[in-house]
Amino acid sequence: MSAGRPRVGVAMESDRPTRERGIARLARGGAVTGIAVATLGLGFWLGRGADAPVPPPAPPPAETPPQAESRPQRPFAVALPIDQAGRLVALGGAEACALGGRRLTCTTDGGATWSEPVDLPAAPLAVVRFGEARLAAAVDGVVYELGDGTPTPWAAPPGELAVVDAAASGGTLWLLAHRYDEPGDPMKLPQVVETAVYTLGPGGTLEHRGSLGGYGGERILVEPTGGVVTWAPFDLRAWRSSDGGRSFRRLSAAQRFGADFGGLQVAVERRADRLPGPGRKARPASALLVSSDGSAWETVLEAPGELLVDFADATTGVVIARGEGVAHLTTDGGRSFSELWRDDRLDEAVAVAHVDGRFLAVTGRGLAFVLPLPQ
Repeated sequence: MSAGRPRVGVAMESDRPTRERGIARLARGGAVTGIAVATLGLGFWLGRGADAPVPPPAPPPAETPPQAESRPQRPFAVALPIDQAGRLVALGGAEACALGGRRLTCTTDGGATWSEPVDLPAAPLAVVRFGEARLAAAVDGVVYELGDGTPTPWAAPPGELAVVDAAASGGTLWLLAHRYDEPGDPMKLPQVVETAVYTLGPGGTLEHRGSLGGYGGERILVEPTGGVVTWAPFDLRAWRSSDGGRSFRRLSAAQRFGADFGGLQVAVERRADRLPGPGRKARPASALLVSSDGSAWETVLEAPGELLVDFADATTGVVIARGEGVAHLTTDGGRSFSELWRDDRLDEAVAVAHVDGRFLAVTGRGLAFVLPLPQ
C-alpha cells in the first residue's frame, strides 16, 4: 500500500504464543483497548516512507563483503553511498534500489555493491524497469529516466496534481495524486477535492486510470489481480478499486487488507500498550497477521516497537523486529519462526525486500544488510 518503510545466524525457535510476532505494516491498524489506533506503514516496502525524517549521521560501520564466495552464506552489512534511506524497491533479478532524501542508489548483484548516488530534483517514491530504461517517480509528479546517473524527465501528470505516493508492481508504475481547492479565505488550508490514480502506459506516457472525489488516502497498494487499495496512514480510512482504479468503494473500519504473496496475504497492525503503574507512558507494539482468503486473519507474531516484513512467496518471509534488533525467518507461511540474524543496528531498519533469493534490509542511517537464506 514502503515503503520507511525498509527489510534483515543462529537458528532459534521463537515462542509463538507470546513473543513470536512482528513486522512493518501493509494494512490498517485497529483500535487498541481504549488506548490508540494503529497506523500503517507500507511497507511494501513494508517499511516507512521516503519522507520519514532521518537525521544525517556519521558514516555507519560496515563489514567488508566476503570475497571468497560469489554467494556468501552468512549475513553481512555494507555502507550505502547515500547517508540515509527510507524505501527499498526490488526491480527483479538481483536488482534493487534504496531511496532516501532526494537521492537513490541501486544494486545489480543482490546488495553486495551499490552504484554511485543519483540526485533527483525531488524525493523519489518508486523505481521500475521499463524495457531497458530505469525510471523513478518523484514527489514533484515527474517520472525520471535515470540513465547513466543523470535524471531526465520522462513523463508527468497534469501540473495541478500533487503526487503523494507511487508503487511499482509487475513492471508497471502507479502514481497516487491529490488535487486541491483554492480557498478564498487565506486563513483556511487547501483541501483535497480529488484523488487520482495514474499508470505509466506502454507508450511511456502517464495514463489516467480513475479518480475518487475528495480525499482518498495517501498510500497506494497494487494487488496481483489488478486491484488497487488506497488508505490513510494515520486512521482507519481505506478504499479499494477492483477495476484498476476506475471506481472505488470505502472499506469498513473492521475490514483488513494486506500485501499478497502468492496467495498468502500479509498485514501489520500497530498499537500502543499501556505499561502498568501510574504515570507510565504507553509502549508501541506491532502484530503480524496472515490470511489465505482475505477474510479470516490469524495473528502469527507480536513484538514491541515496529515490524518490517517481506515475503519471497507464500511460504518464505522475513520479519524484522525493530524493537529487538532481530530478523525472524519463516519458511511455512508464518506458522513458525526462527532467528535469522541478530544485530542491534537492525533497530534502525526502515525497509526489507526479497532480492535474488535473499533478503535485503536498509537502515535510516544508510546501511544495507544482506541476508542469505539458510541452505
